[in-house]
Amino acid sequence: MAVGFGPEATFEGAIVAALRRFEDSGMLRVLDLLFVRRDESGELETRPGIPGRPTLVSQADVDEVAATLEPGHAAGLVLLEHVWEAELEQAIAETGGEILSQGLLTTEQIQALAR
Repeated sequence: MAVGFGPEATFEGAIVAALRRFEDSGMLRVLDLLFVRRDESGELETRPGIPGRPTLVSQADVDEVAATLEPGHAAGLVLLEHVWEAELEQAIAETGGEILSQGLLTTEQIQALAR
């Protein structure tokens, strides 16, 4: 997942706190979180979001997101493991099934379904 932020964004720990809550629930595991920012002079800065964890985000992913950033804008790249998925996949396999397709819905798609 890649998310973008304009120059007015404030980073006060809410994103990392939310990701920690998700991990604590046992349903998701945060594999990596990396913040990327293009400063006003156009230089690119990167900063790990979870200190002490190795960076798993590829340079290609950083480059792709960085290419979209205007000066003063930032992005967060998050790699998540859906822990619950392994148990579901096992249950499907044990009943003779197989996963044919996977995907995630955007917030807009979920809201459209709720209408």
